[in-house]
Amino acid sequence: SIQFSAMAANKALDKVREELTCAVCQDLYNIPKTLPCLHTFCATCLKEFGQARAKHRKDSNQKLVECPTCRGSTENENGVDGIITNFVYANLVDHLKIHMQLELDDVMTCGKCSESIAAPAVAFCYDCSCLLCEFCHKMHERVKDLQSHKCCSLKEIKGASQIPVKPSAQAVLLCQKHNTELKWFCLKCEVVICGDCTVRDHKDHSFEFIRDIVTVEKGTMQNQLVNLEEKLTTMNVSSVKVQSCKEMLELLHAEKSDQIEKIKERCIEKIEQQAKDLQSQVDAHFQDKLKQVEPHIKGLYLDQQQITGAMDFIRTTLANATDIQLLTCTKDLKARCESLLSMETKNDVDIQSTLQVIEIPDCIKQMARLSEKTYAPMSTIEGLVAKKSITQGEETVLKVQATDNAGNIVYHGGSLCTAQVTCQVRTLGKDDKYQPDVVDNQNGTYSVHYVPRYPGRNKVTIKFGDVNVKDSPFEVDVARNYSDVKLEPAIFTISNASPWGLAMFADHTMAVSASDNKVHVIDVSTNEEVRVIQSNFSRPYAMAVDTYGDLWVSDREAHNVHKFKPNGEKLLQFGNKGVIGGQFMHPRGIAIHPVSHQVYVSDMKNNRIQIFSPEGTYINQFGSRGEEEGRFNLPAGICFNRNDQLVVCDDHNCRLQVFDANGKYVNMLGTSAKKGLLCSPIAVSCDMYGRYIVTEFGSHSISFLDPGGGILNSIRTVGNGCGPFVHPRGVTVDSYGYVYVADNENMRIVRF
Repeated sequence: SIQFSAMAANKALDKVREELTCAVCQDLYNIPKTLPCLHTFCATCLKEFGQARAKHRKDSNQKLVECPTCRGSTENENGVDGIITNFVYANLVDHLKIHMQLELDDVMTCGKCSESIAAPAVAFCYDCSCLLCEFCHKMHERVKDLQSHKCCSLKEIKGASQIPVKPSAQAVLLCQKHNTELKWFCLKCEVVICGDCTVRDHKDHSFEFIRDIVTVEKGTMQNQLVNLEEKLTTMNVSSVKVQSCKEMLELLHAEKSDQIEKIKERCIEKIEQQAKDLQSQVDAHFQDKLKQVEPHIKGLYLDQQQITGAMDFIRTTLANATDIQLLTCTKDLKARCESLLSMETKNDVDIQSTLQVIEIPDCIKQMARLSEKTYAPMSTIEGLVAKKSITQGEETVLKVQATDNAGNIVYHGGSLCTAQVTCQVRTLGKDDKYQPDVVDNQNGTYSVHYVPRYPGRNKVTIKFGDVNVKDSPFEVDVARNYSDVKLEPAIFTISNASPWGLAMFADHTMAVSASDNKVHVIDVSTNEEVRVIQSNFSRPYAMAVDTYGDLWVSDREAHNVHKFKPNGEKLLQFGNKGVIGGQFMHPRGIAIHPVSHQVYVSDMKNNRIQIFSPEGTYINQFGSRGEEEGRFNLPAGICFNRNDQLVVCDDHNCRLQVFDANGKYVNMLGTSAKKGLLCSPIAVSCDMYGRYIVTEFGSHSISFLDPGGGILNSIRTVGNGCGPFVHPRGVTVDSYGYVYVADNENMRIVRF
């Protein structure tokens, strides 16, 4: 049984409901099917997902069953229907529904009586999985064959602190093929069978009575659980060792940095720059070493999550399943446990090699000297125009040509050339300054090796001595590198509310629509709330900021659109529920054309995009329900790209569609990505370089696409730690390239 105290009843029911909710349809399981990877989904959801994947692959393999979460696959002669139903979860769903009805005080009738005379239910039989009236309840107590059934009055169920879910041992399950009682367990196929199966489908196979084999199989499961616990303990030890290695590196880093500082203090003024260069080399060395350690930490964490997930599944099965139910999942469970136990523990980091560091010399051997012939104001930076836009983390080399005060080229080295990069980093709350490596080519040229650390606008200063060279300082636009995003902890949470949509103002404050029916405005540099916008909202959902700084909000449940000044003053409201032009059925996304300022709204249930004037007057619409180009299946988030084209999240068609301002179809994105179809794309944002960030509701993931729709990166982890998401909703990106995601179920905003 699943137990919980009276004070925690609502939380316990919510936890049970969450465990029994299908990740695809977001409803309670209907005919739950557990795949070999131990992920569970509704039978219908698996079929629909399989059809979509088959259409994408352009094949007709009906035997292949794929997991929507991990993309693992298995083949079954009868497809999804051949996958064994998870009776444990099916029973849990039935009992949860009873509890939910009791919480709502719904009137329930007897399931045994005919509909014409059905009396009010007073009890529930967990073996019949049926409500009973007073008469039928007493019959269960009198009839010998029914006396072993587990019954409980509805008053006891409602007032008790537990939900009984495990039927009595005498519960009978019938063979789906022959409709006779399941009594045997085939040792070869590892499935539960009936008497007819023993002489037909499993002829000449070895089999045992269920009552004889179940103890052995329970013992095997217990042993597997022990083995997994030992495996997890080993991984925990390895994780501690690797983490300790990282901490030792940090201590050594601090120690060597202190040595460098002491050397610098003893050196004369001209040597000081050399000390800074040496510090940069040490920093780069330690960063390289840390990059060797971090993948081991991440790999161990992911492996630990898989093992703990399998352990939880085994515990739930052992605690709640009947003998027959336990045996139905034995085969897949064994295979999964063997797979996990055979994983290689990622503890092969070479600690001694990793802890080797650069030795600090006793003195700097070469003193830099400032050539009398080099004249900084006349010296030039070659290829400067071509370097005005680069990508974060990618090295670019700037070539500096030294000249004298007459403008003549200097052909020897020896001048002190230095460089410094300054970048405003909002996440640090201050400017980041660092010095790129400068190489003296000994021929009058100097190579500045510049690797941008942060996206946004970088200021680069290059000097000879203390004097800037020509055109220095200059600015470089650095694009965010999405191939290796670094996730940060939640920057903002709303008490007792979940975020829906996000929109960024020009002053880098951000609007957050939330389930408390308010719009919260936060300063992303301080992570503090600066104001709250309230109106007659039913569910403020998607948002957009126009070029004048005004905020537009779609209300999904009130079927209308609102417009506000940045200070929260309401300017406009239009729309109501309906199907004609100007009316909505759950408006889900909103975007403002950057030139015409026309308002575009995705009308979800009407499967169309509507266009309005800035004053809210209906202009036109396009789209209808379907899978063809230009048609939709529940359109969601929308935005304009850098070509002023409208990009639409086509939710249940698992794709993005692109249109011109008049609604003419242009192309499709996300359907040929090598990592698979977009899984229920629900929101999209476009950065200043034309790249797309997409939240995928169905797979709890974030995907990064290049302007042509190719996948740059995907984050597909479910959870509530630093990085993983549960049903992400809105997404926006600021001018610095930082991405913000409304992590709905975790009730937070995350940034990376």
